Amino acid sequence: MMEVTLVSRRAETVKSLQDVAAQRMLGAVILVKNATVETLTGQRHGRMYKVPTTGRGRIGEGRSKAGTGVWYRASAPGEAPAVRLDALRGSVDYKVHGEGKTIMGDVGTRLPYGKHLEYGTLRMSARPWLRKTFEACTEQIIALWRRPWL
Repeated sequence: MMEVTLVSRRAETVKSLQDVAAQRMLGAVILVKNATVETLTGQRHGRMYKVPTTGRGRIGEGRSKAGTGVWYRASAPGEAPAVRLDALRGSVDYKVHGEGKTIMGDVGTRLPYGKHLEYGTLRMSARPWLRKTFEACTEQIIALWRRPWL
């Protein structure tokens, strides 16, 4: 007599697919994070401003001297924000999380003014930095997800 035995490997297959999806999502958010840091790098074309006095201590204790003649160039409206103190660029982070069969990836900053720069305010035009970067990375993200799964 001849027999054929079928064995379901559904649980192992689903687990493998979930692992690959998590790896792909991690790759996608790292790609966007690195591209965002790159977007926040480089010269801008806005107005020139004198670097303001910083700190609360006396001059020489972490406080710049008034009238040192140090200037920086801000970003123009519609251009990614200029980097003066590196706080925004240094705060860009990512997170991968999931619920049930859903996996999500977040890239952004916890700094409140990141949102103001992205969308603008009543007093300032937008300096989009995150949406533009994501849009620029879309093709790479799609290519990453289209690679063979198993």
